[in-house]
Amino acid sequence: MKVALTLFRTFQLGCLLTLLWANVSFAAPELHPGDEVARRGGVILTVAMIDERVAQVPEEIRGGYVDDPGRMTRLIDMALTEVQLAAQARREGIEVPASLADAPELAQTNALVAALLKSKAVSVSDDQYEQLASERYRAQKQSYASELTYTLRDLFISADTYGMDAAKIVADNALKRARGGEDFEALISELGSASSSGTLAGDIGAGELIRLPDSNLAALKALHDKPGFTEVLPAPDGWHIVQLVRINPPVVPPYESVRDQILVEVRKEAEEAVRNTYLRTFIQQPMSFNEPVIQQLITRYYDSTQKAAEPAAGSEPGKSAENLTPAAGSAVSDTTK
Repeated sequence: MKVALTLFRTFQLGCLLTLLWANVSFAAPELHPGDEVARRGGVILTVAMIDERVAQVPEEIRGGYVDDPGRMTRLIDMALTEVQLAAQARREGIEVPASLADAPELAQTNALVAALLKSKAVSVSDDQYEQLASERYRAQKQSYASELTYTLRDLFISADTYGMDAAKIVADNALKRARGGEDFEALISELGSASSSGTLAGDIGAGELIRLPDSNLAALKALHDKPGFTEVLPAPDGWHIVQLVRINPPVVPPYESVRDQILVEVRKEAEEAVRNTYLRTFIQQPMSFNEPVIQQLITRYYDSTQKAAEPAAGSEPGKSAENLTPAAGSAVSDTTK
């Protein structure tokens, strides 16, 4: 019931922001750094704290970031969690490092949160981790197996050498010779050229094959049960004949070769499980939010980022707010997605 109520309050905040985002044309009164945005678990999130976190967002994508109600909802929720954890750290006697005594609030909060979470780290012995890793390997061996691969040879007849039509005739004759028993490597040495469109040779994984044109992929699939030669396959610059030499099934590696990898996995999962359980005790506490201030926040950031919403000249192509975590540099990852 407690979890449901907390999720409902977060849902309410998201709905509120969505509604307010549609009505941002009003003239908002000036906000003050100490104005309350929201509170949870006896701590207060202020405008100054939100300002500092929004400032962490790169300017060229800040407009697209703060204009999204869902993203701002997560930012407010995460910021509250950080402030709660920092308060808990102080209650447990954890102090801000002397080197950060004059640092901004966010840097001090992150330091306190990191120290608190470190103190709650899971207590598992190395022997227990070894046992967990060994059990995972026995239960999930196939997930550590190598990829299925196909060993291929590719004879490419270049249109630059023969002309497109003549190259097709040469390729047809080469295929007859190969199927007649002539050594395919010798034919490649005799007739083959480099292809500007690439060749299919060596050990090729299934993931690479699916990127082939449908006609080429169909020709290779036809060889799956019986290695041999494809028909002559067209390319923009000539013709291919591909030989499927063999199919290499996945190989399960011995435990020792993947032991370190599995140990990293089980340690990370154990630490995250303990950490997330601890965080939920704070996130699930009742939350209240200051609707008038949140309404003004929209205009505060929306107005100040109109130009920033457009990609800056010379900015990295494809870079957008979707690729940014809700609180850059935050000590608490986003567990609300």
